[in-house]
Amino acid sequence: WVVDVSVPAEPRIVGSVDTPGIAWGVAVSGSIAFVADMEQGLRVIDVNTPSEPVEIAFIGDIGYSYDVAISMSESFRQYGVYYDQYRVFVLPVSNEEDLYIEEIAFKPGNTDIVKHCLIAVETRNDMDSIDNWDPNYGYYSFGGYGMVPDENAWYSWTAGTPPGSDNYDGLRFLPAHGKLLLHMYYGPTGFAQFDSSVVYLKYTKHTRSSKYIRSIPLIHPYNLKPDSLYLPKNETSRVFGEEILPCSVELLGLYPQSHLACVSWEVFATLPDGSTLPLLKIPEWDFHWKEKFRFDSPVFLPAGTRIKALVAFNNSSANQSLPANPPIDLYWGPGMFEEMLLLHVDYRLANPEDTTAKQIASFVPEFSNRTARDTLQRIEVNEPGIYSCTMQDASDKIQDTIMASVALAPGTHELRLPLQGMKPGLYALSLTHEGHTIDQILFLLWGRESM
Repeated sequence: WVVDVSVPAEPRIVGSVDTPGIAWGVAVSGSIAFVADMEQGLRVIDVNTPSEPVEIAFIGDIGYSYDVAISMSESFRQYGVYYDQYRVFVLPVSNEEDLYIEEIAFKPGNTDIVKHCLIAVETRNDMDSIDNWDPNYGYYSFGGYGMVPDENAWYSWTAGTPPGSDNYDGLRFLPAHGKLLLHMYYGPTGFAQFDSSVVYLKYTKHTRSSKYIRSIPLIHPYNLKPDSLYLPKNETSRVFGEEILPCSVELLGLYPQSHLACVSWEVFATLPDGSTLPLLKIPEWDFHWKEKFRFDSPVFLPAGTRIKALVAFNNSSANQSLPANPPIDLYWGPGMFEEMLLLHVDYRLANPEDTTAKQIASFVPEFSNRTARDTLQRIEVNEPGIYSCTMQDASDKIQDTIMASVALAPGTHELRLPLQGMKPGLYALSLTHEGHTIDQILFLLWGRESM
């Protein structure tokens, strides 16, 4: 549409032109409008006659038109041998300020070999030493990133799915000076091929009422039964994991993560009223086809819901997917000769009490993975008043009062979290104003720096 805003209080649509794609952004120079038309590239529109805008040119083979394209800095040469390859590439975003991402699209550079990509976000330089150690572009990692990233399931893509299929209604957070970690799975081939994949981002301005999409490992090493993941050789095992939600959420998707000894997954929820809600069942797990499972519509889970996972493993010679023959004892770890059990969930926090609560104040979006050194949490205050902040564990037991009845002026404030020495596991921060909970945030405190 061409809109006449000569009278700002009375804008009028005076003309329109239909583009073949989806118009995501417009820039105007004089009487020429440049339209980012997603998969249809860049469209050039002459608006010299506002009532009759005309497309005068286009560039349709430039890929997806988003705000920014982040590409691999060089092509990766896949080995010309018949086995799978796993590689992590560190892609700096170079953003000087926090970004709020509305749309993400991953475009594989070579669809013949790129089978899967899991994207994590990192703000520190922890991966640099691993990246520098490997003489080739990127670094080898079978089932993880080598270190615990800030968020390890920020976005995912699987062969056969559209480039933007992992987007939801809401915003993802990308902090200033962030880095994208692309964990790539390359399928086998008989001759060397090359790949140079690209990540496209469309960002927007955030508001205090914005819905933020977060990802967190709800089933993790600290809530498994038995207490540790140990799979004896020549045996089958069933491992159970359970987490209690300390606050209400809207569940958007699930991303299970295991290795080659795994044979099946089942995920369900036990609601506070005792009823059971099935969430996911994978009767025949295949490590090579891992993907994120989206719900058709958000699933509301109230505080106190128990998320449960039952995972079966076969570490015997009957499992032909095992990396070792004869079988060996397997322990937790990201390597090929190790095993893993993680359930990442995509979720939005349900409004704690009041749909307008976040107009008063809110936590600045942060990531779900934290270690003892991650001690800061920011708060954006819109209205002056008396605020409190508490940290509780998954059983809703208050572990610490971070801030008690403190007068805060409008602006951004930093809180220091006493994470040193705390037991690893799931925690929730709650922000209250005059006795009402106005915002909450979940995070997983890891007891290790590597994964």
